[in-house]
Amino acid sequence: CEVNTSLPGGIFWIALGSFLATKKEIIRTKRLYTLFVFSVILIIAERILIVMFDLQYHDDCYFALILLCPSIFLLTKSVDFRFLSRFRFREISTLIYVIHGTCGRVTGFALKKLPDGFWSSEVIKVLITIFLAIIMSFVILKIRDKCKFNALRYIC
Repeated sequence: CEVNTSLPGGIFWIALGSFLATKKEIIRTKRLYTLFVFSVILIIAERILIVMFDLQYHDDCYFALILLCPSIFLLTKSVDFRFLSRFRFREISTLIYVIHGTCGRVTGFALKKLPDGFWSSEVIKVLITIFLAIIMSFVILKIRDKCKFNALRYIC
């Protein structure tokens, strides 16, 4: 499923995000929470079935993401971030998308150096990756804004 992490896959997710960003209200917040919970249950069930039947080809290509990602996006969009402008939010989300793969690889490599147990969990790897991607995006934007680092202007 290389399409999910390649240019065509990226274009799909960017187009979906652009579409969702321009709409005022697509789904009511109460239903959005229901969709989010359903999507989380669906992705967990999909992962269990993939492991149970040994169907894994890649570790980041799940059909449930088609429901989960838009629900997360719309939930985030519905929150009033007074400290974060919509433009800044777009910069951060773009950076997270661009660097999450690298953060995941670094996290996976670092966790392999630790003994098996709690740290070998895929859930822990995902949570650390998300945390790192968010922190790194803020750091990159801070460096760009403070130091007037012109090369970063073309990235974000």
